[in-house]
Amino acid sequence: KQWYQRRVRALDQVLTPFTEQLVPNLASQRGNIVTLTSQILDGFKVHVDNSSLLCEFCRVMKGQTNPRIKPIILDKISDMVCSVHEARPKLVEQVTLPVIIEYCDA
Repeated sequence: KQWYQRRVRALDQVLTPFTEQLVPNLASQRGNIVTLTSQILDGFKVHVDNSSLLCEFCRVMKGQTNPRIKPIILDKISDMVCSVHEARPKLVEQVTLPVIIEYCDA
């Protein structure tokens, strides 16, 4: 159990700075940069716990002001919601629903 908790803390320390560096590339005018960035973020789903990734993508959505980036991140959130909901339904309710409601109100 301690090993898992240390792993999650280490992941949080790496995931946030990494996504903060990648996400602005989604607003690029160059399609190849947007595609590559999107593929990297999709690759996270394979190698990172989807619960942590869902929380990170929701955090990104809350702080995002660029209208080009929001639909891409929202699409990535929607890809993970079902699988995360099966394991952690409260997390989806607490983290994802406010982001979706805020996006729909905008």
